Amino acid sequence: RKILLVKEQDDEWWGLPGGGINHGEDARQALMRELNEELSISKDDIQLDENILFVTVGAVVTGVPKANLFYRAELRDDKVISTSHVLDSGWFTSTELLELFMSPTNDEIKAKLVRLIEA
Repeated sequence: RKILLVKEQDDEWWGLPGGGINHGEDARQALMRELNEELSISKDDIQLDENILFVTVGAVVTGVPKANLFYRAELRDDKVISTSHVLDSGWFTSTELLELFMSPTNDEIKAKLVRLIEA
């Protein structure tokens, strides 16, 4: 198994694709929208496990802590296309993941991600 990571515009690190939930969206809708915006992935090309794998509290933005919800999704490799939001994307093994420079908010969850890849 591998994990999909992205390098977004103006970032020097790798991170997980995703983003915020817009007013009126649920978490699943937001995930589908973000994957489409960042990687041109259609909802028809995603098999999403509805269960949240784990939750972390991320950075505090304007006084509000950001919650990160992690889902397992299966994607076809040939359906991932970087957009103007993303400079680069790639699939990484657990060994490769440990060597990457990741977003400071993602760096602390590397061990959890490695366990998920290897499960």
